Amino acid sequence: MGWPNGVFIEGDSAAKNANNSLLQIANTIISGSTVGLKKSTVNTVFDVTAWFNGVGKKDSVISENTGVMLTDPFAAVPNCLPMTGSPVLNRASFTNTRLTNSFFDVTSYVGAFGSDNWTATWTNFDPQNANYSELPMTASFTTVVDSFKATFTNKSLNAYTFNWNFGDGTPNSIDENPVHTYAAIGTYKVILTTSNGISTKKDSSLVTINVLPNAKFTSVIDSFKVTFANKSTFASSYSWNFGDNNTSTAVNPVHTYAVSGTYKVVLTASNGTSSVKDSALVTINVLPNAKFTSVINLYEVTFANNSTFASTYS
Repeated sequence: MGWPNGVFIEGDSAAKNANNSLLQIANTIISGSTVGLKKSTVNTVFDVTAWFNGVGKKDSVISENTGVMLTDPFAAVPNCLPMTGSPVLNRASFTNTRLTNSFFDVTSYVGAFGSDNWTATWTNFDPQNANYSELPMTASFTTVVDSFKATFTNKSLNAYTFNWNFGDGTPNSIDENPVHTYAAIGTYKVILTTSNGISTKKDSSLVTINVLPNAKFTSVIDSFKVTFANKSTFASSYSWNFGDNNTSTAVNPVHTYAVSGTYKVVLTASNGTSSVKDSALVTINVLPNAKFTSVINLYEVTFANNSTFASTYS
């Protein structure tokens, strides 16, 4: 609509392609042009009018733009919807073999507009005077926690820079979607600050790191003495029950039993929020050592029992 030249076939190569149907124009309306159809050839015989108005092509040249019958195509905010009776309606044809690909959306109208004025929702016809700072900016994020690692997904809109405070005293991050590893369990207030260069927005959320402790230990027995090695992880305090009514809160205790026997040792590991237990049987089995001395006085002999690690004698 309104171009000085509607269709200009320039040069012999273009004219030959048009004659051989390699260059095709169909379902096209030209309006308001000073010259609707134009050609420029040297050695090729080419009738641009006959070619453009070929049978079944549904091409036409309309002298005035009003003849296209669009609502208001040249307004400051144009409306290009066709009015009732417009020649663009019910004109399209997709019978050409080159248009049978599923890539093309089949329509009944020609041009860009049928009944939907799609420019009304997103097109800006006055970009020079637009206030782009009025674009609604938001700050928003979601979090997925895996052990001590927190993965943040940024859901903010119309923001260009980001600043994350993870709430644990570590340096802030300016990544759009950071991954942060916390050093200890606890609840942390995470703050995201977004900016569009003019203003800022904030969003915050509490992130709870609560990794369950893993209670585990080994033991080495030497006579009545047992040395315990604490293999627990993610715990900050420990409670030992040695099975003989004695306890300890040491990390790696050493305990001496009084008598032989089998004792159930229980370790409780805690991180301040959750506790878990581990237990094992410890068997104290010290072999007795039989030994005595004697003193003879005439017919009387006095025996002194010097045995160790024994409870009965015979």
